[in-house]
Amino acid sequence: MRRFVLVNVATGERTEVEQDLTIGRRDGDLVVDDAEVSQTHAQLRIDAGELELTDLESRNGSFVDGRRVSGSHFLLDGQIVRLGQTQWKVEITGDLPSGGTRVAGPAHGA
Repeated sequence: MRRFVLVNVATGERTEVEQDLTIGRRDGDLVVDDAEVSQTHAQLRIDAGELELTDLESRNGSFVDGRRVSGSHFLLDGQIVRLGQTQWKVEITGDLPSGGTRVAGPAHGA
């Protein structure tokens, strides 16, 4: 089974992603005290053993390794996600489910 964790780069705080997780300044499962983060900024979801980031039409955008995400993007271990001025390092451990394929870059259909 795969395990997905976001590690806040500034604080070291760890957030395990076990189901869909909405990130925002006011609304969401993970509330971020950052004026540049939209009220409901982005969503993380697990899809076929992969962690997918979707920008929810935020004002300032979502970034992976310094590149702005348009639509959805599958994340890889070690990548840095930035929303506003807040950054998280992605930690992914464990094996893909049987028959799974590791995907890098934009999600299918994005």
